[in-house]
Amino acid sequence: ALEVHGLQPSECNDLIGQAAALPGTWGSGKKYEGNYSKKLSPPGVMLAEATRWPLEKMAVVGGKLSVQTVGIAYAFSNWELEDGTICEPGGVRRARELSMEELAAAVVAQAAEVRRLKDTGLGNKDAEVVEAVSELLRLKALQASA
Repeated sequence: ALEVHGLQPSECNDLIGQAAALPGTWGSGKKYEGNYSKKLSPPGVMLAEATRWPLEKMAVVGGKLSVQTVGIAYAFSNWELEDGTICEPGGVRRARELSMEELAAAVVAQAAEVRRLKDTGLGNKDAEVVEAVSELLRLKALQASA
């Protein structure tokens, strides 16, 4: 939870007692929900494939034993930032997977960038062209393996 909020472990007290961006009530008749998605605002991240369940306690109400929901527990192993970066605990960050259409568009755009660089007079051995061609080859390899 700290990393989702952009906090370091030493800042854990900054999160305790703060209003949650996740729903604190359970409106579902289910006792468990998997594949839960929710955009959190703040901090502007998206939870995907999370699980949630009600936290319950036993209580005597009106002379009868009953179960009361006292909160909602959430578990998630990754989250998506607004720019599409997928984050995981421990500071792991990776680009989200592109759809076939997005990948095809990225290949076309990168090929145009390589042509633009060469049209400015740069050669195949110039660092900018080498880097752009390397990215184009990476995108084409992704496209071929999809």
